[in-house]
Amino acid sequence: MVTFTSFSDSRIGKYCPVLPEVKNFYSWFFLLLTSCCLLLPAAPGLGQPTGFVSEKIGTNWNAAVGLAFSKDGNRMYVWEKAGKVWIIENGQKLPTPLLDISEEVGDWRDHGMLGFALDPNFESNGYYYVLYVVDRHHLLHFGKSTYSSSANEYSNATIGRLARYTARSGDNRKTTDMTSRKLLIGETISQGIPILYLGHGVGSLVFGEDGSLLVSVGDAASAGYVDTGYDPLNPNDTYIPQAIKDGIITEKDNIGAYRAQQVECINGKILRLDPATGNGLPSNPFFNSSAPRSAASRVWALGLRNPFRFTVRPGSGSSSFPGVLYIGDVGWHVWEEVSVATKSGLNFGWPIYEGLEPHEWYYHKQVPNKHAAPNPLYGQGSCTQQYLYYGNMLVQPKRTLAPYFGNPCDYSKPLPGTYKLFVHTRPAFEWKHENRGGGSRAGTFSGEDAAVALIGSSASPVSGPQFSGSSATGGIWYTGNDFPAQYQNTYFFGDYAAGWIRNSTFDAANQAKSISNFKDKDAFVVALATNPVTGGLYYINYATEVIRVSYKAGNLPPSAVAAADKLSGGSPLTVKFSSSGSADPEGQALKYEWNFGDGTPVTTETNPSHTFSSSTVKSFTVTLKVTDAGGLSATASLTIALNNTAPVVTITSPAKGTLYPLTEQKVYTLTATVTDKEHSGTQLQYNWQTILHHNQHTHPEPIDNKPSTTTTISPIGCDGETYFYRIVLTVKDAAGLSGSDYVDLYPDCGGNVYKAVAITAPTEGQTFSAGASIALKVTFNDLSRAWAKVVYYQNGNRITETTTSPFGSTWKDVPGGNYSLSAKATDALGHEVEATAVRISVTGGPNNSGSITREYWANAHGSTVATIPLSNTPTSVTELPSFEAPAYTGDNYGQRVRGYITAPATGGYTFWLAADDVAELWLSTSEDPARKTRIALVERWTGQNEWGKYPGQQSGKVMLEAGKRYYIEALHKEQGGGDNLSVGWQLPAGTMERPVPGNRLASYLKPPIYEYGKITREYWANAHGSTVATIPLGNTPTSVTELPSFETPAYAGDNYGQRVRGYITAPATGGYTFWLAADDVAELWLSTSEDPARKTRIALVERWTGQNEWGKYPGQQSGKVTLEAGKRYYIEALHKEQGGGDNLSVGWQLPAGTMERPVPGNRLSPFKGTSQFVSSNLIVSEATLAETTLIYPNPFSDQITISLPDSAGEIEHLMLYDLAGRVVFQNTGKITFTNSEVTLTLNSAKLGSGFYILRLQMENRKANVFKVQKL
Repeated sequence: MVTFTSFSDSRIGKYCPVLPEVKNFYSWFFLLLTSCCLLLPAAPGLGQPTGFVSEKIGTNWNAAVGLAFSKDGNRMYVWEKAGKVWIIENGQKLPTPLLDISEEVGDWRDHGMLGFALDPNFESNGYYYVLYVVDRHHLLHFGKSTYSSSANEYSNATIGRLARYTARSGDNRKTTDMTSRKLLIGETISQGIPILYLGHGVGSLVFGEDGSLLVSVGDAASAGYVDTGYDPLNPNDTYIPQAIKDGIITEKDNIGAYRAQQVECINGKILRLDPATGNGLPSNPFFNSSAPRSAASRVWALGLRNPFRFTVRPGSGSSSFPGVLYIGDVGWHVWEEVSVATKSGLNFGWPIYEGLEPHEWYYHKQVPNKHAAPNPLYGQGSCTQQYLYYGNMLVQPKRTLAPYFGNPCDYSKPLPGTYKLFVHTRPAFEWKHENRGGGSRAGTFSGEDAAVALIGSSASPVSGPQFSGSSATGGIWYTGNDFPAQYQNTYFFGDYAAGWIRNSTFDAANQAKSISNFKDKDAFVVALATNPVTGGLYYINYATEVIRVSYKAGNLPPSAVAAADKLSGGSPLTVKFSSSGSADPEGQALKYEWNFGDGTPVTTETNPSHTFSSSTVKSFTVTLKVTDAGGLSATASLTIALNNTAPVVTITSPAKGTLYPLTEQKVYTLTATVTDKEHSGTQLQYNWQTILHHNQHTHPEPIDNKPSTTTTISPIGCDGETYFYRIVLTVKDAAGLSGSDYVDLYPDCGGNVYKAVAITAPTEGQTFSAGASIALKVTFNDLSRAWAKVVYYQNGNRITETTTSPFGSTWKDVPGGNYSLSAKATDALGHEVEATAVRISVTGGPNNSGSITREYWANAHGSTVATIPLSNTPTSVTELPSFEAPAYTGDNYGQRVRGYITAPATGGYTFWLAADDVAELWLSTSEDPARKTRIALVERWTGQNEWGKYPGQQSGKVMLEAGKRYYIEALHKEQGGGDNLSVGWQLPAGTMERPVPGNRLASYLKPPIYEYGKITREYWANAHGSTVATIPLGNTPTSVTELPSFETPAYAGDNYGQRVRGYITAPATGGYTFWLAADDVAELWLSTSEDPARKTRIALVERWTGQNEWGKYPGQQSGKVTLEAGKRYYIEALHKEQGGGDNLSVGWQLPAGTMERPVPGNRLSPFKGTSQFVSSNLIVSEATLAETTLIYPNPFSDQITISLPDSAGEIEHLMLYDLAGRVVFQNTGKITFTNSEVTLTLNSAKLGSGFYILRLQMENRKANVFKVQKL
């Protein structure tokens, strides 16, 4: 069975990805094939320092996850996730594994055999240790008649085990005495490591310098929910009910991620054990001599989420102390961290803290510690809290003051000193997920209080450039002398998802001092090691490569690339070969040698041709050897197949276009039709693999060799990031030729599916003039396949086709109108995927596009529009191309057609309404529906488009402004007989448009076309003070203007403050760097969306700079921020001027390297609502409301609370939409607040899990929209 593995991703659990090999077939095959131990000089684009070369060790690894060395450095041990340990000697993998317990190991999701360690005395005693998850079938049935060695049971509760084995002395410790197994953890089902989720299970094994055995264990909590324990009324995706039933845990352990805080639980910890017995050691911080095997007795450190990889700093231990631990803790959805355990009993904070600061969702959760913390004040006075919460027992550190723990019922009374109370041990440094804005920080203090500083800023104790990632891999200390001096006695660590390795220096007190880049990409590292004798940096590039990085002074080896115009055919077969991709890093001339593998002489031609002959099916291995002037060589190989054709593979199940549900795990049957002219079915080898694609990285599952099998798909996606599963089948015949096919499965997001291709130009909401030529561009989120063609469409009509990378084109002489642009990309294997459409507006000239929203209620009885059940979810929601609903639809229904109408010219407009049976037409004085008034009605039926039957059908003259949008709404009730509804108008010049065409209309559910080209500047004169905090943002600005670029007028005066804000649109997906220049002081803030409430500070100027002086201080420059093409982000610069010169400007660097300093107007759009300042205290501006509204809990279960400012008034109308735009809940009247809050109970809506849009319409104000998640 194939199941999806969520290796160490930020929200899945983590431990993480490898880019899969998917075979593509072209007329010309370019294959870069390296032999075992081929040296590859670092390419400049990979960011590896000069002089380092990479070397592949061994081949054919199947999900390798770790490596270690013997003391003498002569052997390397590589262990695979499925349960095998291999020995590598002299660069070659021995044919027989040291250990194979794959029958027992549960190899699924994040789980498998992840830890291995040699005993310090391995050479004499042969002991080694493995840490693994047990297959549930093996756990429950082994040794019984119900056991089957070929069966497994995944996706259910089980345990992890720590076992010791003995390698045989008789064969020089190359094989294992399988009868020697000794279980140190997991002797019974109730004594193992609880495995309660698809990830966050077992981790690493490391020996301390005192001879103790250290073990890392994850929290076993959900990564898809805020997990405070399994609730049957609101279930999550953990295996808790079965685990309690089995006795794996007790109900007291049903506290979700808070198990990491529970000393009496083994999860979320570093354990320290006696390797002879598995008992905790007496010097452990919570040791109980009467229960040495208890969880508390074994705990060394706590408060960890997924400490997958960690190490001991060499020389930091003693005979009674294991040493200082350096821990890579995989974060959830925001921060990754490297933490340092300098002593026992430290608490690293999870889940109350993620990284340096409180976790936004867990920090305020009230989870009681029922194991060990009854509240001594319970029952006294008004104290009703029976147990202390875990959050009551953990506080942030102070700079010099002792921590204080007050009782939550009476803070003046301290908690008993006998309780286990903790100060949060903050990480050495942390880095942010790219999808949350990226950046890296270190801890500091502001006065006595804990604070943070951007790495590289003047306030930071850690120097170095900013960086981002999303899956920490704890590393190793490098003590060899073969690297340059700057790397000796330093710490290497990685990020699996981001694919990089970095280097950090620490002082003698284990305080981080600097961080530098080492390898910037393509290092999907899940483990690092170094040879204790010869040095070198080794890492697992998950899941098929073991890489050694060495330093080579002087001449570096070349790289060999062999290519051929064909790889198979009938005999005789003439093949043209090419070596054009081969190169030497110093540019030396290369000597070429081609061995064709058929006994013919070696040729020294650079690009030879050769004819192969055979009367039978036969394969030839062709080898290219390149040698530089210094004598260093490299080789590459190709296989040529004669009289053979590759299998033809077509996957038949699952079907192309299948969407997987987000409500449950889904099992799909995998079948395919396979034909091969030369080989029968028994001569074919099948390799099925399921691979989750998440943004730019992948999570591959183990290969399944059955011709037909199944795969289990876990529900993940629809959260704004790119997810899809690729199911790949590769079939190889007996002569070595392969054919393949794949099917992509996307999540069912109710219409919002994230695609492998995205349109980057034009951008959403962009405006052009009629007759313009519009550049059409795409970017590919799926880089693993070769793209062959892109076809562009407008409103479903083909515009153009391109077959040349990067697949851009131009749409010329575009007529006026509103357009939906899409692009369909086809790869080299014929698979198609369509990009999410973007909408643009072309002004001037003829114009005939647009739509208006129609909400329809079936079975609606009654004779007036008042009987339309507007408060109920509509039967359907559709878009109309003009202001005319379908006629003769049926009987007993109601409908509301609404949206926005735009006046093409300033002047008087007359409206008409026609309908059968009755209808009303309403128009607002703005976009705000609350300002609508009725302007026409039909009290009895009219014919279709019969405009003059009754006087009330015609409105009076209505004055409208050119280019302004107005909310419009038609309500229509049908009883029986014929039925119709249409709305028309007359323009100021007298032109009749009856019905109103689509080019005048905009959907109620779709976002408006945005204004571009400017950004809003708010200016406050006579503002005294020296910091941005003194800017009187709560007062009405002296002036509000719009700037044509992100640069304000210089030398404007003294003693003023200004805020420049609006939206910035990314022209391409990738990493952006921002700069800020100002005099006197300024701060730059950027949101992860259009929502100002999500903004974070990314740059600052603490002292003055010259005008557009970008490089005076490190803090002026942001870290790399990942933005999505076409997406708008709220941006804000705050600037305070006292005296002297004054200036403010903001610049950025695009992903391709282009500098735009300052940012030009075409990237910007103004902040709407900033001119809605009023003196009355009864109205809050739209911007202030968005920034001060609190929606919680979010995610929510059945209730959600809205907290608004005291001055916000009442909610006029509240609506909840699903991602398809359907109204799933709305209030039936005004909502009044109690103490500025109101709690809504949404049980009746029967909402499924997923994301929704909450729209609040306040009195006398525009609507505000919030994204919420239902658990």
